[in-house]
Amino acid sequence: SLPGARGHPAPARFADAGGRVKIYCATTNAGKIREFRQALEPDFDLEMLPGLDRLAAPEETGDTFE
Repeated sequence: SLPGARGHPAPARFADAGGRVKIYCATTNAGKIREFRQALEPDFDLEMLPGLDRLAAPEETGDTFE
């Protein structure tokens, strides 16, 4: 297979034997994870980034997200 962007390996190299690719998501929001899983099925497995739940959540005090 051809290399990916900037010389990174092609995504197929990261797939398991069934062709599914695991993606780690940096959110602890169960609703977001559920929506991402639904959007990515059946080719991807989505999991929360390991250890993310041990970090303090950032304050969301602004009127907009930048």
